[in-house]
Amino acid sequence: MNPRLLFLTFFFLGLFFQNTFAQTELVLIFTDNTESSTSVSNISRITFQENNLVLKLNSGTSTDYPVVSIDRMVFSGDSDTETETIQTTDITVYPNPASDYLTIRNLPASYTQVTIYQSSGVVVYSAKMNSGNNQLDVSTFPKGIYIIKADGKTLKFSKF
Repeated sequence: MNPRLLFLTFFFLGLFFQNTFAQTELVLIFTDNTESSTSVSNISRITFQENNLVLKLNSGTSTDYPVVSIDRMVFSGDSDTETETIQTTDITVYPNPASDYLTIRNLPASYTQVTIYQSSGVVVYSAKMNSGNNQLDVSTFPKGIYIIKADGKTLKFSKF
């Protein structure tokens, strides 16, 4: 299992069980700034399957959320309880594979150097990007596998 997903699983479950009685809602805040709220009392199980957060509800239905689309997970409750927030801060890229545009998410500092290499090692893109989320036009890139280096991290994506 992906180490990030494993960490989020245990952290999330720990917060869930620790705060089940004090917290009333799980709020997922997505990268496009939309939200989804679910009452904690309606959730029977929270799991990660592949790259999705899965909420299994007491009604027997389940809802899948792609992990890369989740910006924050917040437990909200009564006004006298503390709110717990889980912030995902790893640099991620999506969609993967990409066809026209690639979003590079969670760049940590303003003007982070981002370099993209073809699998042969040829540099096809190099620029300084702002912190946060950046969209890059990859429509002119040839089909193949690419390596991204940013802030000391290495990621890969496919272009089709």
